[in-house]
Amino acid sequence: MISIEGYSITAQLKQTDTTAVYRGIRIADRVPIICKVLTCDYGSAKERASFRREFEICAKLNGEGTVKVHALETLN
Repeated sequence: MISIEGYSITAQLKQTDTTAVYRGIRIADRVPIICKVLTCDYGSAKERASFRREFEICAKLNGEGTVKVHALETLN
């Protein structure tokens, strides 16, 4: 299981060749989160660009039943 500062990761939900999806809690305010990360260190430029595009598209969506994205962060 991964460790991400500021978050308590409780379960891995899915893993592909390029990404992994985890369930957890944001420690500061106890908000439940779903976290998607690139599985390889930093990913290729193409993978990072695709990841950013996915975030930007999701951030523009709103409505009932739509997942709300909160942040695009770089892990160190």
